[in-house]
Amino acid sequence: MSAWLVSEDHINVMITWAMDNGVFLPSPGTPEDACRILTNANMRSLRARYAGREFLADWERPARKYRFKRINVRELLERRLKAELIVGGISDLIVAGQIRKCCDCYDYQSCEDDRYPKSSAAKFVEAVRSRSRGLFPGEHRVLYDRLIWGL
Repeated sequence: MSAWLVSEDHINVMITWAMDNGVFLPSPGTPEDACRILTNANMRSLRARYAGREFLADWERPARKYRFKRINVRELLERRLKAELIVGGISDLIVAGQIRKCCDCYDYQSCEDDRYPKSSAAKFVEAVRSRSRGLFPGEHRVLYDRLIWGL
């Protein structure tokens, strides 16, 4: 298994969507704290997976600069998704599916730390995934597979 640092946009999309859809942020509850918590959990996973590797510094430097910025999720997805998915604009279904895939990707990149499953980051990501799952049911697997694995 390999892991990598998810992008600042990836984290900010999950946080923005959570705020817009009634998902509580990890304590103490500010978007800035959520960004820090998610970035730190991802970095702990990378340190666990690649302990002692020199290239960790290549991830540490940008991760220290991650800050919360509210993202226009639809606009970002319109720029990033392939044209064939954007017939008549980005639907709520596509947005929910992309959020679900962002959560799955984030978990995959952050699970190398043994503490992750019980962390506030993992609980937050599961709450976001749970909410998006209600808007993007499992029968849309073909669409899910065409969405982006890491923004």
